[in-house]
Amino acid sequence: LGARLSKVFAEFDPEPIASASIGQVHRASLRDGRDVAVKVQRPGVAERVSDDLAAIAEMAGFADRHSEAGRRFGLSDMVAEFRAAMLAELDYRREAANLITLARNLRQFDLLVVPRPVVGLTTDRVLVMELVAGRKVTSVGPLGLMEVEGDALAEQLFGAYLKQIMVDGFFHADPHPGNVLLTDDGRL
Repeated sequence: LGARLSKVFAEFDPEPIASASIGQVHRASLRDGRDVAVKVQRPGVAERVSDDLAAIAEMAGFADRHSEAGRRFGLSDMVAEFRAAMLAELDYRREAANLITLARNLRQFDLLVVPRPVVGLTTDRVLVMELVAGRKVTSVGPLGLMEVEGDALAEQLFGAYLKQIMVDGFFHADPHPGNVLLTDDGRL
């Protein structure tokens, strides 16, 4: 971010609350009191991904030149498409823009929450966004499920995915249960 953590955040928890292959997420509070999630890309990951993709592209090119399957399937073209998608994933500014688009597209679904990014604090390698308090849907027990409007939540989630795919052509492509929280106020 180009500044010391203490200049940007009132609090910053050094222990990650989530982690993945390219980054990890920390809980923090901005100086204005807002609670945020800070997604930080692992150092050197962009370079490693780029190197790995170059090696894959080289193998695909070899397969295209020296095998019937390579020629038939055009492996180099597939790898080029995969490369573009992977490099886009490494730019958190794009992820912030996608959050804004997704929230706008889903504004009619009042039981669904899309965290808002803090655009002024987002870079290619750091994404600061609203912290949504809740728990993973997979951790909600039978008693907890009795306290939510499950039918309404399921209907809105299903409707939102239909709208994303059939109407918007822009959708959240990783809808596994680990990416869905039940908020403290009963929304997803």
